[in-house]
Amino acid sequence: VTIGSDGALYGTTTSGGASQFGTVFKFAKGKLSRLRSFSLSGEVGGRPYGGVVLDTAGNLYGTNYVGGAKNKGTVFQLTPSGGLKEVAPFTGTNGAYPFAGVTLDGAGNVYGTTCNGGTRNKGTVFKWVPGGKLTVLHSFTGTDGDCPYGGVTFRNGVLYGTTYKGGKNDNGTVFKIAASGGPLNILYRFGGDRDGGNPRGDVILNAAGTTLYGTTQFGGRTDGKFYNLGTVYQLTLP
Repeated sequence: VTIGSDGALYGTTTSGGASQFGTVFKFAKGKLSRLRSFSLSGEVGGRPYGGVVLDTAGNLYGTNYVGGAKNKGTVFQLTPSGGLKEVAPFTGTNGAYPFAGVTLDGAGNVYGTTCNGGTRNKGTVFKWVPGGKLTVLHSFTGTDGDCPYGGVTFRNGVLYGTTYKGGKNDNGTVFKIAASGGPLNILYRFGGDRDGGNPRGDVILNAAGTTLYGTTQFGGRTDGKFYNLGTVYQLTLP
């Protein structure tokens, strides 16, 4: 969930609502209210697996896993007055099937990831500028990662994130890329053993911006035993 300036909590559900394709909700003062329901009858799409973020004007932004012109998902906007619209469709070339939500920078630009699509159909990192088109900052190739389930974290003009697959032994990667574009840098390739493997979520930064923290779904060894039940990891930035 996201905490608004009004102290309310905002989030999404992947199903339920009027058409069973998910909702955007608000929780305030002990009361849960549905702000909008999604359906596939229009271009906005449905099945929001990620949450939502708020800009300074009170607009909510998120992603839908399916729907849109090509039925490959969308980035949507929900205004304070309840207006819901697609701001960018995924077409395959620019990404497809986003699992994660989005993040904002100080100028209101929207950043996120898709699990599929791009030049190799292994996912993308994207940017959407309000009033403009969605652009691809990077298409994953497999060697540098494949299928980012998690979104990206923005700090000082840089985006940090993970891929679920790809990299070493197909166990996923940790990456960074400038929010303005440019080459993607691999910070770490998971080995699948003690260090973990297949991260699904976002990463967080410490206050100094020197260390990343996250989790993996698999891997993990302790006391000489390989449990393969996941890890919590710390990555010191170079």
